[in-house]
Amino acid sequence: MERRKGPLGEWLERDGDSVRIGYSKAALEPIGEVLWVGLPEVGNFIEKGEVSVVFESAKAATDCESPLSGKVVEVNSSLQKAPSIINTHPEETWVYKIEDIVEKEWSLLEH
Repeated sequence: MERRKGPLGEWLERDGDSVRIGYSKAALEPIGEVLWVGLPEVGNFIEKGEVSVVFESAKAATDCESPLSGKVVEVNSSLQKAPSIINTHPEETWVYKIEDIVEKEWSLLEH
């Protein structure tokens, strides 16, 4: 597995053809305590820079853009039942998984 950083504090973990995307503690800090997570729809193709996730807190709803283009193949459904897990374990809590990524976009991410 190879791990990289996105431009807005996302973490990306590649395992073969798939990439799991999550958010670092630093990325979530301005949002505050996450109370609800809007996840992308499985099967959709997301373009880099397109809104892929919405985090809601007591402060506001925050749209988060995808750091990579790719097809959504899985979402972390446990976030719908217990969104607070991302508050306590952000570095271990992935949000969604994509495949069919654009290799050039991957190569430009920070190691």
